[in-house]
Amino acid sequence: MSLSSFARLAGVFVLLFASTTSTHADFPPHAPRGWWFRVCDRKTEAPGVQLEVRVGGNAMESQPMVSWQWHHGQPTEFNIPDSRQDLWYARKIKLHATSLQRGKNVYLAMMFNDRQIKHLDFDKDEWQEQWRADNDTEWDC
Repeated sequence: MSLSSFARLAGVFVLLFASTTSTHADFPPHAPRGWWFRVCDRKTEAPGVQLEVRVGGNAMESQPMVSWQWHHGQPTEFNIPDSRQDLWYARKIKLHATSLQRGKNVYLAMMFNDRQIKHLDFDKDEWQEQWRADNDTEWDC
């Protein structure tokens, strides 16, 4: 066997060994893309939150383009529902978030790609209109 053939064979074994010893931690999942939300479970006293998203620029009173609820026990990070992926990359969205139990606090963040756009701390309802380029670094969870 020539030296170059031996080197190629050794390289193949190294690659095979490396691929079988890699763990999930070596390849962390990608951050959610587009608009998404994060709930602070330990600071959210309400049983859940109703979320309604509209494209920015529409009147606040217009019909929601998508509406859904988050409840304790569900994942605390989530995108706008798959049925409205067309909204994931909107330049500006309007969010109407409502506590599912009036007087009970909800602690929520609006996110875009890997950046926090706005954090919300409310006990009734909250209206926010945010550009995806906005930036808010306050998060106490």
